Amino acid sequence: MTSCRLVALDKCPGVRPIGIGDITRRLVCKILLIVTGKEATRACGTDQLYSGLEARIEGGIHHARSMWDAHVDDDQPWGILMIDARNAFNEGNRKIIVWVARHLWQSGVRFLFNMYKHHTVLILRGKIKKSWFLFSVEKE
Repeated sequence: MTSCRLVALDKCPGVRPIGIGDITRRLVCKILLIVTGKEATRACGTDQLYSGLEARIEGGIHHARSMWDAHVDDDQPWGILMIDARNAFNEGNRKIIVWVARHLWQSGVRFLFNMYKHHTVLILRGKIKKSWFLFSVEKE
């Protein structure tokens, strides 16, 4: 259930792999968030922008834009910090993520542990019955 298929997109220059997750996993994740979503939102607080917004990241963009429009004529200095995280999901330590979730999100931690206790297998299929298997592994 944790494996996913990779599709190679030509980004000129270079190739960017895009993972397509298993539909069963997506369904189970949606059900879990319907049941425990409020607790997950409280646990994430302001650390995850899209965890508490209905429109997810698009809602965050619209909110930042409305803040900009509301304060553009103020005399007091203010600003917005934009950070582009480079593959942030694979930069994190999965053991620490599960440990923190154990204390902050008790209703979802067992599912989280079962999903991330092993590395995800990424499958890239070739043209003539040849496939490559990669592992989504955190950096040491």
